[in-house]
Parts: sequence; structure tokens; C-alpha cells
Amino acid sequence: MFISQFDQMSVSIWFRGSFDFGYINKPTYKATNFLANSWLFGGGPALDILIYNNYKISIEYNLYRLGQSGLYLGGGFSF
Repeated sequence: MFISQFDQMSVSIWFRGSFDFGYINKPTYKATNFLANSWLFGGGPALDILIYNNYKISIEYNLYRLGQSGLYLGGGFSF
């Protein structure tokens, strides 16, 4: 490499988990909204990778109460 600061690549990896919950308080539209007056919750595992101490890659998998799930990818510089 031309720049001596980048001769060795530093990588840090963290495993984490998340859990979210909330309550929907909507007493007037109970007949048309099956989520009214009910608890919602979800969560899942995640992996964070930090490269060169300033670029973060985040990979998350979440599963929600209704059976929906998703894989979320993110990245960006943290200055």
C-alpha cells in the first residue's frame, strides 16, 4: 500500500439482538382494523462489522408478531 496507515486492515465484529414492542390504542375503528387495541412485538439477531474503525456494515434479521420477517442491510461511515 502507498499509505502506511492502511497496511493492516482492522476489523471488529459484534453480535447483538433487538426486541421492540408497542401498543395500538385505536378504539373507534375496531371493526375495520384487526390491529386496533393490541400489542405488537418483534425482534431478532444482528451482526455489526466495523472496518478501519470508521465504516460500519450492519446485517439484521427481524421477525414480527404477524409472522412477517425481513433481512435488513445497512452501511455507512461513522465520523
